[in-house]
Amino acid sequence: MLLVLYILFSLFMLHSALMSGSRGFAVFAILLFLIPVCLFVMLLVQRKLTRVSLNLSGEELVLEIEKRGFLPLSGIRYTVAFSYDQTGEGAVLKNSASSVRGRTEIVFYPDLPYIGSGVFELRKCTISDYAGFFRMNLLRRKRTARIPIDLMPEEREVLLDSMGDPGQNYFSEYTKTVQKPGDDASETYDIREYHAGDSISRLHWKLTAKRETPMIREFSREDNARFLFVLGLSERKQEHFHKVVSNYYSLAASLPEEENGHVLLFEDPKGELTELPVEDARELENALLTVFSSFQNISDAETRKTPEKALFSPHSAEEILEDYHQRFGARRFIREFVVTDEELPVLGERWNEDEDF
Repeated sequence: MLLVLYILFSLFMLHSALMSGSRGFAVFAILLFLIPVCLFVMLLVQRKLTRVSLNLSGEELVLEIEKRGFLPLSGIRYTVAFSYDQTGEGAVLKNSASSVRGRTEIVFYPDLPYIGSGVFELRKCTISDYAGFFRMNLLRRKRTARIPIDLMPEEREVLLDSMGDPGQNYFSEYTKTVQKPGDDASETYDIREYHAGDSISRLHWKLTAKRETPMIREFSREDNARFLFVLGLSERKQEHFHKVVSNYYSLAASLPEEENGHVLLFEDPKGELTELPVEDARELENALLTVFSSFQNISDAETRKTPEKALFSPHSAEEILEDYHQRFGARRFIREFVVTDEELPVLGERWNEDEDF
């Protein structure tokens, strides 16, 4: 709008100069008319000489603008946004800088209240000429201005013995699990066809005779997976996701170091069940990253078309646990937690009445 008014004014001045017959006035009017052209060319050159990047350093988000040449940039406007992968919730920060010369760093201290995975994005960064006639985008490739980040929960100490009967020792026995193959001959993990290199001692003779092909027993492996955690992810809200996963992390991290093996169970939005064995701090962190990646790209368009997709999980944690019991038969954990978004240490939970492992 400003440029249009200026051009109309320049044309009026040029017309007046021609009508008056004054050569000096005509030259002035022509120069006045050419000023926007000069400013546009200067802006093109400045854009060519400028680089912009977005970087994450610790808790600081840094927008770096590097300008070569002696003329400063003016009229810089930028929009930095963050959005969670799980829900799309986030925040947008818009701001401006009046003048930039050389290398300038603009530092943000983002306050992100919830855990999960997300992306910082420089959605817009423009510069204008000194008169404000023209505006150009500095972002040539948007992918260079995107920073993915995983926001991990803070560890909170949970007194597990206070959650239920304080007189019962939850950590006194060693249990066997049929979760993965191993060398424990007292439990069979699976029966499959013979592969080259399998031990003949593991032949299932009766089934081999019946099928007329060698069948091999796979035995279970003894480990310390004594606890089961089922994530009760129902509402599709980042706050809900934050509380549930944070509660799980605090509970898992509070297990005794010598008996911290457990299994994490959850259902993704497609209804697929995921079972993750966790035996140490590194596997616990990897389990959280798996949970983050399992609840991504759930668009609002899908939830509007299919109301069921408005939930993180199609089934409740109790239904997931019941299905898990039916699928694997006897319960093999000393304790099973249904992790909800309630404040710790008050959580929904199930007990194994039969602890004869």
